Amino acid sequence: MKKFRFLALALAVLLALSACSVVAEAADYRTGYAVLTTVGSSTSATADAAGKAAINVVFVGVLLDEAGKIAQCEIDYIPAAINFTAEGKISSDRTAPIQSKQELGFDYGMKKASGIGKEWFEQADALAAYVVGKTAEEVLAIPVSEGNTAADQDLLASVTIKINPYIEGIFKACEGAKEMGAKAGDALRIASVTSASASKDAAADAAGEAAISSTFAVVTADGKGAITSCVLDALNASVKFDAAGRITSDLVQPIASKNALGDAYGLRGSSGLGLEWNEQAANFAKLTIGKNRDQILGIDLAGADVVSSATVNKDGFVAAIAKALS
Repeated sequence: MKKFRFLALALAVLLALSACSVVAEAADYRTGYAVLTTVGSSTSATADAAGKAAINVVFVGVLLDEAGKIAQCEIDYIPAAINFTAEGKISSDRTAPIQSKQELGFDYGMKKASGIGKEWFEQADALAAYVVGKTAEEVLAIPVSEGNTAADQDLLASVTIKINPYIEGIFKACEGAKEMGAKAGDALRIASVTSASASKDAAADAAGEAAISSTFAVVTADGKGAITSCVLDALNASVKFDAAGRITSDLVQPIASKNALGDAYGLRGSSGLGLEWNEQAANFAKLTIGKNRDQILGIDLAGADVVSSATVNKDGFVAAIAKALS
């Protein structure tokens, strides 16, 4: 009888442990992000004014809990403006770093013009805090005025910027979120690295191009600073113009990131690994799991594990991840 009771107790303990394991696995958080790019406010050059390629990028990261509600949200925006002349020459400094609005902080200069005395990053952070606890559908249902500002008076008290692009970004980030290893208590961080160095002047037989190249990192880290999930993406966006400074690009056509392009990016055929860009980025992201910032900065990019996983943008990946973990 005692032996039977012992076996029954042992079985009960095993079943309880098994149930706990199932709950733990089901409780994994989901990591998501969105990159939305527009160039619609770009303008051609005239005899009196320089042309401007206005390449604006909304960048959002989210961490969803086991119920699909937002546990953390990060919002950023890259306002890239590249000028060119009526002679088709780039007039902006192509070597100058392009900072996001979060990086610019108080230097962005919105606070003085703000009716509530809040800088852009303070308002973006307030919106990010407001959506915590909401589902993707609840975020999409946030009331917006005809001017695209918040219609909810409580939200409007801390956020007066136009929120429609961020609502769209948060919704898309939630919709695309996946289980990658993040857990409750992990910290969500996003960062971008952007350059205009690929911009070029127009010639008689070739269009000029005001171009940016951005690398994005979305990471979660545990209490010790070790990465638990990582997503990497990149963007090539440009506005073309002729030798008279007239824009020739379609300013309405959506601009997709490299992950969004997938096989349409067209790297697989020329890749020594036989892998598309998004596949290589995913491979590199997996190599970062368990590493902290110092280990990321010290990763051997010529090592066998890295070389066999990815040949693209490795320096950019390291820079973006390290910035996210700063």
